[in-house]
Amino acid sequence: MADTSWPAVPRRRLAWLWLASFALYALTSRGYFQSIDVVETFRVAINALGGHGVSLYSQGYFPGWPVRGVGGQYFAPHAIGQSLLYIPFALLYTSHLLSLGLAHWVATFLDPAIGATLVVVVTTFAYDLVPRWNTALATGLATGVTTMVWPYASVAFDVLPTALALLVAGWQLHRAYVRNEPTHLFWMALALAAALLERVDAGLWVLGIGAVIAVDVFVHRPTWRRWALVALAPLALAVLLTAWYNVVRFGSIWNDGHASDPNFAGANSPWLGGLSLLVSPGKGLLEYSPPLIVAIMGWPRWCRVAPRLAGVTLGSLLGTVALIGTHRDWFGGQSWGPRFLLPAMPLLCIPLVYVFSSWSTKARWQRILARVVFLAGFLVQLAGATSGPAQLNLPLTGPTTSPAWHNWLPLSALHQLFSRLGWLLTHGSFVLTSPSATFDVWWLLPPGAATPDTGVRTAWLLVLMGTGTWASWQLWRTRIEEPTTLD
Repeated sequence: MADTSWPAVPRRRLAWLWLASFALYALTSRGYFQSIDVVETFRVAINALGGHGVSLYSQGYFPGWPVRGVGGQYFAPHAIGQSLLYIPFALLYTSHLLSLGLAHWVATFLDPAIGATLVVVVTTFAYDLVPRWNTALATGLATGVTTMVWPYASVAFDVLPTALALLVAGWQLHRAYVRNEPTHLFWMALALAAALLERVDAGLWVLGIGAVIAVDVFVHRPTWRRWALVALAPLALAVLLTAWYNVVRFGSIWNDGHASDPNFAGANSPWLGGLSLLVSPGKGLLEYSPPLIVAIMGWPRWCRVAPRLAGVTLGSLLGTVALIGTHRDWFGGQSWGPRFLLPAMPLLCIPLVYVFSSWSTKARWQRILARVVFLAGFLVQLAGATSGPAQLNLPLTGPTTSPAWHNWLPLSALHQLFSRLGWLLTHGSFVLTSPSATFDVWWLLPPGAATPDTGVRTAWLLVLMGTGTWASWQLWRTRIEEPTTLD
């Protein structure tokens, strides 16, 4: 029997939260594709729309990036999901509505939209767990502005769509159990399929959640079997589409283009690379997202309320750490923090809802310390979201080499941020002596073929600032109108 006693989601408030989050992320967006990987996935969409298949032959060859595959042609060594997301923006170029540069510029605002949606889903999930708006809003905002979600909502990488898909999958899995509604299994499977189309390592999450569902369906919930079979459809489609894409490109369902990539060769022991991903000063998860330390206090209750999802989240995180930690490219290449761990970030932040729900019962020193941690997280993400490529492109070659263990890179980013702000106050300019010391945001880029003219830029900037300010004010009003007690 389904549980119908469920708190209603304040949809208008969620709309304001989405607008405020999108405005913030869009204002700090780069305005260009910062990686050749992203350019490649966009080219796949362009060539497919132009009737050239999924090869990159018509765009030329850049040594070291596309991979030679079937028929001697070159292909992008990435999953098909990101290319599918870029089809609407590639259509703007192929239909001659925009130049290639402007199509790229418009496409860079996809990630702010995905990031804003992620914040809304975190807030909704938190509201399911503790039906109190202040608590849910605090959880969503903490996830959105004090963890790595913010910098990755300002750049174009496949890890952010993967994070959103895994978050939705976990949310729907929890609703299926708490509401006793197996229909949520279909939406869970659809989200897992989307994650699998974005990144192949999402398969760890598919296996973990699949094992949990299989045990429950065959042991505890036989009435769920029909919906479990229905839920297999989107996952099967994602697997078949991935297999087809691999065969078309490289002749094997097991080869996604990384089979001979030296960056994915085993170079480290799992524990050493994993330790680097979690706590090293240069690329550690806790250093780049300090509020996860506060979230640890909520994990005991999280494990009692949702033991299956908590177990899958922890197991998939450790599995990813062990797998990625062995690679030569364990640090995620040209990225902010441990890029490959971002997909787990939203679910790792969910236990914060229990910390905020018992906030008034904490000792004064605990509340002060937690505020300091959240402030540190905010400043670190602000530095990452506004820094130039020098802070994103970090030359790391192993888990024990500088700056992975010898330099705390978030501190370096903060130093650079304060230097830029000081220069702005004293000289009235964002530009320092080095281009790498400038604010890297779209509204400061020079107008040209890859950016709109001053009029369009100014209008879009005013829309974002006005919408963000109005939505933030509406959210603030909902916060101060919230009752101080909960029945």
